[in-house]
Amino acid sequence: MSSQPTLGRVDSMDQFRGFTVLSMFIVNFAHFQAISPFWKHNDNYVTFADWIMPGFIFAVGFSYRLTILKRLEKFSALTTYSTYFRRSLALILVSLMLYGFGGEFKNWSDFSAEETIQVDDGDSGMMKEVKVRKTTQFIMRLIKSNLWEVLSIIAVCQIFVMPVIAAGPLVRFLAMIGCLVFHMLFSWWFNWGFVHGYEHNWMVQLWETGGNRCWDGGFFGIMSWSVAMLAGSLVYDILATNTRKNAGGKIFLFAAVFMIIGYILSCGTRFYDTPLPAAPEKPAAKKEASEKEGGDKKASDEKAKDQKEKAEPAKAEPAKEEPAKEEPAKESQAKDKKAEDKKAEDKKTAGEKATDKKEEGKKEEGKPAKDKKAKGKPGKGKKGKEKKPKPLLKQMANNAPQKPGDVAKYAQDPMIPDFSKAAGRGLSDLLAEPPFVMPPHPDQKSVNDRLKKRDELEAMPELDEKQQKELEQLNRSLLGAQHYEYGRQWNYWMMYKRMVSVSFILFATGVAIAIYALFILLSDINGMHIGVFRTFGMNPLAAYAIHHVVGHSMHNLAPNDSPLWYCWFITFVFMAINYLFVRHLEKHNIFIRL
Repeated sequence: MSSQPTLGRVDSMDQFRGFTVLSMFIVNFAHFQAISPFWKHNDNYVTFADWIMPGFIFAVGFSYRLTILKRLEKFSALTTYSTYFRRSLALILVSLMLYGFGGEFKNWSDFSAEETIQVDDGDSGMMKEVKVRKTTQFIMRLIKSNLWEVLSIIAVCQIFVMPVIAAGPLVRFLAMIGCLVFHMLFSWWFNWGFVHGYEHNWMVQLWETGGNRCWDGGFFGIMSWSVAMLAGSLVYDILATNTRKNAGGKIFLFAAVFMIIGYILSCGTRFYDTPLPAAPEKPAAKKEASEKEGGDKKASDEKAKDQKEKAEPAKAEPAKEEPAKEEPAKESQAKDKKAEDKKAEDKKTAGEKATDKKEEGKKEEGKPAKDKKAKGKPGKGKKGKEKKPKPLLKQMANNAPQKPGDVAKYAQDPMIPDFSKAAGRGLSDLLAEPPFVMPPHPDQKSVNDRLKKRDELEAMPELDEKQQKELEQLNRSLLGAQHYEYGRQWNYWMMYKRMVSVSFILFATGVAIAIYALFILLSDINGMHIGVFRTFGMNPLAAYAIHHVVGHSMHNLAPNDSPLWYCWFITFVFMAINYLFVRHLEKHNIFIRL
């Protein structure tokens, strides 16, 4: 156990926690069409919304370290740790009661019903359908993905870091590094495919969860979220062993290191840039290019023929030269015949082609099952001998996109970038976009086309009703969108909240720490105290539970397509109602702490 000095109540942390709660209200309620993506969660880059959850967990880590050191001074280790373990389980129960189980049993018979999922058929490499009990799948999906709301994540992180929370700073720093490294290794091994619900992934098959996807990292995301909690405990150490002024500077430096490393790691996403598809060539230009190519080829053929005739010895008799004169005519006839045959072939209807394919499929069905299986079996050579995939290729198969819509969106190998793409590119071309800026979309050409259409409509002097409506829809769907000359497939190295990638958790936690350093300056050093922040900051669990109930009711008055002014008005009303409830609890000294 560390001999770290303990602190009393820290005003700056109460203010920071209150600011985090208030920010959460905006983000969780104001997800209207007219609201900028800056205020919303975006899986593939960091916005204002994305530092809030790491900020909560960071604040919990700070308080966790503070309170456990105080309790260990008064009680035995067994009593102290068992208390935190029970409180963590209680927090999971609160989360389940607020957000549900992610599934339901509508009829009594559902408890004994079965669900169909796809699994890998062993050595054949093919997928087959199997039946699993619905109750088993319900439990496994709950553990994999449906459980992981912020309260459950905090609770499990508390249990996960419990063995080191009272240890010295070096132990906790090494534990933090270990969490980052193991999250990367697990993601390379299986976790990318597991999170995205790739049915051929061995972990998906082991858990029998089918195509179920995770959010906020799922079961194995706890490793990344624990980084924020451990960072909070380290910041507590800095504050406890330094004056407020010195602590503020050191904590801001700590934040800068987190953000810089997170951004540098995110630059790996530039190796997943993809060229935009070429625009279809116009018919007239295509015909002109074809004619030009044909003319150039004809001239080249004639030139080659002349050179050949000059090179031949003049021994042939005149009578034997006549067939050579007829040769061009024969060639011409052959070409005409070939063109007619091609034209007749092109006249085949789509129905005839479909019939041919159907007949071909029937022939294939008529082949022995063994032959068909061998044909569909990957990794076989000409002699039919199976080539066992190397471990790396096997891992890539577990993480490679499987669903049709995922092939273009997600990279084939999301973990190991193709470093050969760095050739010929300057440093600026290898840097990721600044944080809070929307990166290229996998289908960036479609985005560029819509941006162009929007600009054309905006340039028109007058718009009819249909054009005005189209412009409004484009403006809302393109909020934050940028024009890029390349697309980008999604990968592990982008700041990806669904995976809780290392670049995301480091940068977002760094932002939270930097904001806290600012509150040290404002509150602890300069004495600034904002009542709203204090009210929410001293009762965050109550505020969190109340906002969930209030939000459920208030969204009935908040259509998704509301104009911008109404979006912010109803959001303000929502926050005011929450404040009245939590302030009432504060006046009566009612605080809910787990």
